[in-house]
Amino acid sequence: MIILHTLISDHKGAGRRTLEGLCLLADQWGEEILLSADSNMPSKGFDHSYEKTAALVDFYYSYGFRACDDKYWDGEHNYQVNAMKRTPRMLCDPYESEWSLYEKTPANHRWIYNKLDLSERLGQEAYPTGSKVGAGTYCIRPIMNLQGMAAGGFRKIVLDAPGFIQQPPGYVVTPWLDEPRYFYECVDDVCRYAQVGIREGNVERYEPIEPAYEVPEALKGISRYMLIECLGDTVIDVGPRLIVEEMRQEIVEEHQQLVDDYEPPEYGEDLTAEESGMEYVERDDGWWSLRNKTLEQSND
Repeated sequence: MIILHTLISDHKGAGRRTLEGLCLLADQWGEEILLSADSNMPSKGFDHSYEKTAALVDFYYSYGFRACDDKYWDGEHNYQVNAMKRTPRMLCDPYESEWSLYEKTPANHRWIYNKLDLSERLGQEAYPTGSKVGAGTYCIRPIMNLQGMAAGGFRKIVLDAPGFIQQPPGYVVTPWLDEPRYFYECVDDVCRYAQVGIREGNVERYEPIEPAYEVPEALKGISRYMLIECLGDTVIDVGPRLIVEEMRQEIVEEHQQLVDDYEPPEYGEDLTAEESGMEYVERDDGWWSLRNKTLEQSND
């Protein structure tokens, strides 16, 4: 554990760079950082006026620090946080797949692969199979699927009356969403690249959009890299990695500054967002899968 006794109150310049460097080292070493503020010395701790301390706490929160106690702004005089702790973020290959990333993910963060747990932590409607649900249209997917939609797929179910969805255990039931698909690629909890899916029949192509996406609080501080997939505003899948080719070289160069001798995995021919797409394929059992396909192939 790294213990930090000196409070960095400079939100810009040298103070920010110092904290960034310390956090990167902690991630590389897999160490926690404990920030201890002496409650007997308000001028050097967190016991300041709300306006000053709220900005300071937000500054540390943005780097993954969280309060170790229950002393918060009392609404009248003080914002008291006597200590803050930061757990190390995952610092894995940004272009690795979930099936191999899972075993490298700390046990306390593996819930990100569990679609039921993910939905519940984000306050979204979701049920395990075996639950009674109301009338409506639902999507059924595997609760955990490290091989992606091509392997697990999804199924649409319509219930005319409340009841049970007949499906073996191990699946998650969520409301069916006819919303555009979005992919948000985030580095240190800041969205760096975003794209939206444009559906044309059974083919979905992707176009870049402005990366104006706020990472949900529950997903912050877990991994340096985070891919967030949404239907509309609803998060449906996340992974501690990235995918889009447009910023790959930039990310690779940044990662090589953090990890010595890093070489990205080979993917064969690179495709831009405009050249690539996903094809919806209905299987004989009534389930649907998604598979990569170029637009030229899809239109044949």
